[in-house]
Amino acid sequence: MYIATDETGRIGASTPHEQYAKGMEQFDFPEDFDFGKQNEYRIVDGRLVHDPLPPFVDPDAEREELKRRQMDAAAMLFVRMADLDDATAYSVSELHEEWAAKGEDGRAVRYEKDDRRLYDGRLWRCLQPHDSQEGWNPAAAPSLWAEILPGQQGEVGEWKQPESTNPYMKGDRVTHKGKTWESTIDNNVWEPGAAGTGGVWIELA
Repeated sequence: MYIATDETGRIGASTPHEQYAKGMEQFDFPEDFDFGKQNEYRIVDGRLVHDPLPPFVDPDAEREELKRRQMDAAAMLFVRMADLDDATAYSVSELHEEWAAKGEDGRAVRYEKDDRRLYDGRLWRCLQPHDSQEGWNPAAAPSLWAEILPGQQGEVGEWKQPESTNPYMKGDRVTHKGKTWESTIDNNVWEPGAAGTGGVWIELA
């Protein structure tokens, strides 16, 4: 039998006819050799070695599968992020999606109550369901969005002036002007240490 091999010795073609064997080499195969699977074999140092080719992978299909897996992972992450309390969500703010006025399709984005989004480097919580508009970014629409402030939901953070939609609650702890304070009431929007606020904040350190 005459065969043609590539640079790795893999069998690419074979013929028993000498007149068609120009440039081919002769090789003695076992009597039961299946020539229908000859490309699964290589000739190495005069020996027949079974070395099947890896299955063909369509690059386009592989890219689509990778994209699908990434989307599935993103969806799982989104679901888990939605289950977090504000304190935990604040600690991983950078993992949240950025607020957008339009989606990839160019249409308005639907935001639901308690959705969280990043905007201007800060984390915000949606107060009521709405479809986005250009002028309704979280910083400009206090009736739609409330900033999640450090010091809320258990951890100690630097005090920031809240709005009526995101006040500090009883037990929230903040640092302000070099001191640590704890809110004694719910819906606390007053500055720690300011005149007349002795009953709403207590100094811890």
